[in-house]
Amino acid sequence: MPFFSWQGIGLDGELRLGKSYASSKLLLEKLLLKNDIGLIKANIINLTNKKFTKYDINFNGKLIFFRELLVLLSSGLNLARALDFLSTYFANSKLQEFTLLISYNINRGLSFGDSLEKYKNIFSALDISLIRAGEAANNLNKSLEYLVNYLEQKNKIRQKVRSALITPVITLFLFILISLFIFIFIIPVFANIFDSMGQKLSSLTLYILSISNFLNSSKFLYLSLILFLLILIILIGLKYSIKLRFIKDKLKLNVFLFSKITLYLNLNLFWQTVNILLSGGVSLPEALSISANSLDNLVLKRKLSKLSSLISLGFDLNYVSLENKDIFSPEIRAIISAGSESGKLVTMSEKLADIYSNNLKNLLKIILSSIQPVLVIILGLLIALLILAIYLPLFELPNIINLSY
Repeated sequence: MPFFSWQGIGLDGELRLGKSYASSKLLLEKLLLKNDIGLIKANIINLTNKKFTKYDINFNGKLIFFRELLVLLSSGLNLARALDFLSTYFANSKLQEFTLLISYNINRGLSFGDSLEKYKNIFSALDISLIRAGEAANNLNKSLEYLVNYLEQKNKIRQKVRSALITPVITLFLFILISLFIFIFIIPVFANIFDSMGQKLSSLTLYILSISNFLNSSKFLYLSLILFLLILIILIGLKYSIKLRFIKDKLKLNVFLFSKITLYLNLNLFWQTVNILLSGGVSLPEALSISANSLDNLVLKRKLSKLSSLISLGFDLNYVSLENKDIFSPEIRAIISAGSESGKLVTMSEKLADIYSNNLKNLLKIILSSIQPVLVIILGLLIALLILAIYLPLFELPNIINLSY
C-alpha cells in the first residue's frame, strides 16, 4: 500500500499538509473527505523502510504522542482511527511520519506493543510493557493514562533539576568569563605601566602578572585546543563505550552534591515506575526488572536489577533491601519491610516515590539557596584580589615620582 504526501484545504479555508497511506489516490481523496479535507494534490513517497532516531522523536515528542492518543481514545475513537487522525494532526513532520507508520502496521495486523517495539531506540521497556499490559487486559486507556502521568512526572523532575542548577551554572560561567577578561585585557595594560616605572613589585602582583602572561601566550591557546579535543573524545567515548559510561555514572554517585541528586532522581523514577507497573497488574519481579532497566545511571541500574533476580529466586523483598544498605536508608528499608509484610506493594512503591521526590525538592532548594551566594562571594573575592594586586604598585607611584625629582 503506497504512502502519499498530500496538500488539501479544510472547511475553514485553511491549507492543510499531511501524509497518509491508501491503495489509490481516489481512496486517499475519500479518506480525507471524511476528515473534512478536500484533496488538492498528492505525491507517492517511500516510508516503508523509514528509520527514526531518538533525535527525530525525542522525549517531548513521545510525551505528546501518547498524550494526544489518550485524549482521542478517551473520546471514543478506536486505536486505528485515532492514529489515522493524529497522522494528519501533528505539525512536526517526523512525528507525523512516525504516527503514520504505526497506524499502517496496526492496520496490517500488528499489535500496538509490537509496532512500538520496532523502535526500541525511542521507546523504553517500560513504555512497551505498559502498552502490552493494557492490550492484554483490554484496557489500553488505563495503561496510557499511567504512562502519560509517568512521563509528565519525569518531565517535571527534569525541569526542576535544570531550573535549580541553571542559576549556579550561569554564575560560574560569568565568573570564568570576567576572570579571563581581566587577565587577558586589563592586566597587560597595567603590566606596561609597571615596566615603565621600574618599580619592585610584590609577590602577589608578580603571580597575577605571570598568570596574565600565560593566558596571553600561544601555550594557553594550544592547551585550550588540546583540552577541547580531549573533552570531545571523552564525550564520544561516553556515547559509545559502556565502560566509560559506567565510570562516569560511578563518579556521579561519589561526587559531593551530585551523588545525592543522582540517587534521589533515579530512585524516585525507579519507584514511580514500579508503582505504575504494579498498578497495571505486572508481577513484582518483572516490575522491578523493567524499572531498573529504565534508569539512566548504569551503576544503579545494575544494583537494582539484582533485586528482581533475587526475588525471582525466592528471596523476600525485605531481605533484598537489607542487602542494599548503600542505596536504601533505614527509613526506606522500614517502609519496604512494612509493604512486604502487608502485601500492599502498590501503596509502598507510591510512598517511596513520594519520599524521594520530597528529598529531591528539598535538596534542590538547599543547592539553589547556598551555591549561588557562595559563587558570588568567590567571584567578589577574586575581583578584590585582582584589584589589590594591581593597585598596590600604583599606590607607590607618587613616591617614585618624588624620588625621580
